[in-house]
Amino acid sequence: MPNVQNFDMMSGETRTFTMYGRDSDNAVKSLSGLSVDWRVGHPPWDPRRETPTLSKLASIVSASAGSFTVSLEYDDTYQLEGDFLHQAITSSGLVVVTGRLHIRPGIRSG
Repeated sequence: MPNVQNFDMMSGETRTFTMYGRDSDNAVKSLSGLSVDWRVGHPPWDPRRETPTLSKLASIVSASAGSFTVSLEYDDTYQLEGDFLHQAITSSGLVVVTGRLHIRPGIRSG
């Protein structure tokens, strides 16, 4: 089972999430030579098989430590709110992080 990381944010918030690829024994999953795609969708949902609500390419911070970041801008989430599931999947098809993403309604002007 991959590392479970849950996140909470506001709709339209600019945010960078740091994630860590680990296995069920908390051993580091090396990301050397791999890319990571972060995918988000409404439950029940399997991000590996269906079209995601949101998909971003992660930036590897330390391949040997299994760490990477995903940066979100206003346009990524300003129309989203509610509960979502997320997965980070390597280019080799390995799920290294999974969890829930809760997006709270943002403050809107006008």
